[in-house]
Amino acid sequence: MAWRQVTTVVQKVVKRTSGQPPKFLRPIQPCVVREGESCEFTAAVSGVPVPEISWLKDKVDLVLVPGRHVASFNPETGECSLVINRAEPGDVGVYSCRATNVAGRATCTANVVVVRKFSLLHAVICSSAFCTPHSILSIVVVVVVAMNIVVSK
Repeated sequence: MAWRQVTTVVQKVVKRTSGQPPKFLRPIQPCVVREGESCEFTAAVSGVPVPEISWLKDKVDLVLVPGRHVASFNPETGECSLVINRAEPGDVGVYSCRATNVAGRATCTANVVVVRKFSLLHAVICSSAFCTPHSILSIVVVVVVAMNIVVSK
């Protein structure tokens, strides 16, 4: 009796994705903004299929606060933007725009610098080399006390 050997062929089907990974045609640029004003990042991205856009601050997903952050993306043109309204010192950091599709991922990064508003008194006080929060408080207390003495006489 002859034994026949049966060979089983297992085929593994690997589904390959086709397309083009995202690529920034115009990356975001650094933004220097005065406290209380708006800052806008704009970029242009391509990719097939159309990539999904996400925004990060200091390498963490940015939580969009209604009224403060406005993110937009036009899939037909690839234009994306992030507007930071009423900039404040807490907005300082490194922002990234990330584009992702099945073919890959691309990221572009830029920083935000918020220039604080200063009062005239603060500017005069800080023109010295000894400008510290403690020295500013001391001078403000002296000015307030002096004003009270003048007003009460």
